Amino acid sequence: VRSENIIKLLKEQKKFPLEKRISEIDLFAIEEMLNKIPAIKRAECYRTEDHCIRIDIYQRKPIFRVMSGSYNFYIDEEKKEIPIPRKFAANVPIVTGEVNKDFIKGDLFDFITYVRKNQFWDAQIEQINICHQKNVELIPRVGNHTIRLGTLDDYETKLNKLKTFYKNLH
Repeated sequence: VRSENIIKLLKEQKKFPLEKRISEIDLFAIEEMLNKIPAIKRAECYRTEDHCIRIDIYQRKPIFRVMSGSYNFYIDEEKKEIPIPRKFAANVPIVTGEVNKDFIKGDLFDFITYVRKNQFWDAQIEQINICHQKNVELIPRVGNHTIRLGTLDDYETKLNKLKTFYKNLH
């Protein structure tokens, strides 16, 4: 969320505080409007002690991107969908293949959360492809290979075994 976009939106909606007297500013209406923007987790609008208007915006943080069929959005840590902005790309794993929203916000979300919290796997995995019957293929950032993980059943054990294999290569 860029400040220029917020200012433009406030002006378009005739809610820009600098164009009004302080008594005419509807802080709740500004907050309510900003909180409807999918990329905004929370917006707070208030008067400071020195009679200024302050707007604090807390953005959603994407943890992965879904690019499959008609799906093209980010998912944040609260399982909320974030539309893809035109001039922004988050450095997060990309999910492709055969997915539906229940799977995205269920088993797949749990798996990616696990991967993102693990320093080794977070650095390794660039893409996750979901094949027929929810079989998972992992595309690493380095190397020219694909990891066929199978289903997400017992993925922690599978990833631990794979990490052991990687360590024994050297």
